[in-house]
Amino acid sequence: MFLVGLVILTFLARSGHCFRGNAMSCNVSLTESCPALLYYVPKIPRTLEETTSLFHVNSSSVNRTVDGFSIAVDCSCPAGHSEFTWHTDYMVQHGDTWESILEKFASFVVEKPDKTLIESQTISLDLVCGCSKGVEVVSYRVESGDTLFTICSRFNTVVNKTAELNKLDNPRLIYAGDVIFIPESECGETIVASFNSDKATVFPYNEVCDATLNLSMSLKIGQGSYGSVYLGKLRGDDVAIKQMNNTKSKEFMSELNILCRVHHTNLIKLIGYAAGGDSLFLVYELAQNGALSDHLHNPTAAFVDRKVHGNTAPENYSYFSFVQKSVIPVETKFNIAKCNPY
Repeated sequence: MFLVGLVILTFLARSGHCFRGNAMSCNVSLTESCPALLYYVPKIPRTLEETTSLFHVNSSSVNRTVDGFSIAVDCSCPAGHSEFTWHTDYMVQHGDTWESILEKFASFVVEKPDKTLIESQTISLDLVCGCSKGVEVVSYRVESGDTLFTICSRFNTVVNKTAELNKLDNPRLIYAGDVIFIPESECGETIVASFNSDKATVFPYNEVCDATLNLSMSLKIGQGSYGSVYLGKLRGDDVAIKQMNNTKSKEFMSELNILCRVHHTNLIKLIGYAAGGDSLFLVYELAQNGALSDHLHNPTAAFVDRKVHGNTAPENYSYFSFVQKSVIPVETKFNIAKCNPY
């Protein structure tokens, strides 16, 4: 009987939780509008062009992120509204319901159940966004496994300030599907790391899991300062897959930005990337000949004569000269190690 009562109380508490889709209340001390960001992670893969079309924004307003897109919007408190929203037009598709539209726009849409959806009719959607004096605010949909701590670590912002902005009495009570507002980091850095490149393939999370047999230890071939490296077979190719924790998004984006731009015969080629669970993944071509240390310290390896050394030295000089000219002007952190080609 006690168990039944506990289940009923838990259900009532959860069903009364309706934060998903709630917008931030207008504040008269703020200006009429502010720049804001929507952190959009589509449930099905979308291209940048498809995302731009869905949200009816200019391509310059959309940037790729680790697992989706950041969309710059003009957040405001229009006449007759008591909450901050951004508006966009949407043509109702065959079979649309408010639930499917919510899912399509990652729960940012304010549901209007009293409004009948008519196929081919263009309607105005209100999407939740946030304004806070002096800081940029990101609207983010909570994913399964997220906690306020991991979210704030990922966006390099402060838990207490995020909880205060969202009026969360208990920061532990956030649920998958909630939309929360994340304030700008204290150090003034952009809190959503983004990049623009068509040179890297976006792989679904399940493909990465299948390629590594769910990150099997039997396929682990290395350990770096930011994560583990696994051997994998992805779309018919042998690849090396680096797994990083999603709190390392800054380092992940730094490496991704560099490798999408820099190409050299002596540099491992980046094939693509993926995100899922609490991990980020970089997919590289497999270094068939192993790492440098394999040849320097392996007593059974074939002897490398002076002539080969002589040919290798100019190649190494060419590589490091290329890196210095092409990469060093960009603020980044290198991870060049003889024992880890990734």
